[in-house]
Parts: sequence; C-alpha cells; structure tokens
Amino acid sequence: MSRIFHLHKAIVTHTQGISPVSVYYSKLKDLWDEFDSIVPPSSCECVKSKDYSDSMDRQKLLQFLMGLNESYAQARSQILMLNPPPSVNQCYAMIVQDESQRELSGEYSGGGITDPTALLTNKSAIFPPISAP
Repeated sequence: MSRIFHLHKAIVTHTQGISPVSVYYSKLKDLWDEFDSIVPPSSCECVKSKDYSDSMDRQKLLQFLMGLNESYAQARSQILMLNPPPSVNQCYAMIVQDESQRELSGEYSGGGITDPTALLTNKSAIFPPISAP
C-alpha cells in the first residue's frame, strides 16, 4: 500500500514545469506503467471490467491535461469538449502538434531562450569576435 500511495501521489502532483511535453508525458507514462504493474487492470471481458477500464483511461487523460502548463489552456479546453473524449495517446499527439506549431511561430519558450537578442548575447559569449592583431 505504501508504494501505491507514493505512486498515486507522484502521478497527481506531476506537472510539466519547464519540460517539453514529450519529457512530461514520458515520466507520467512511466508512473502509470509502474502503477499498473502493481495494481494490474482487470483482464475480464465483462461489461463492468470494460466500464472500469474506460474510467481509468479517462482518469489518465485528465491527469495528463491537469499537469500541462497554463499555456495549453485553450488546447486543453478544446480536448475536454470532444465527444467521445480522445485516448491519452491521441491527446498527447494533439498537444505535441500544438507545441510544434508554437515552436515554429516563436510562441513557445519551453524553458529555452526565445528572445533573439538573448541568443545573440549568448552567441557572442561563446564565440567572441576575432580582433585583428
């Protein structure tokens, strides 16, 4: 029970922070996989088992969406309005596509440097100008 408690806590408190979506999702998926290895999902083909499995999938979808940065609020809202809700994998693909579009348009910071002048400043620190003798 102790390990289940700690895994559950890690899952519900895990957030994207400054990480790219792929890193955030990978860590969350590792936590889900470890949880499923300790508390395996039912393998029964009955209706109750299917309902439980669907409920767990929706819970994972919500956990993924809750941990995303606020910059994904619009995408999160659009995903939550979909009926039926997408799978976690489909949702992840949508968010990664959104992240890619942000990077191309220069809107995404992801913990990196987006100010072009900052890039020039960093470049000159790494590669100082060559002065003539």
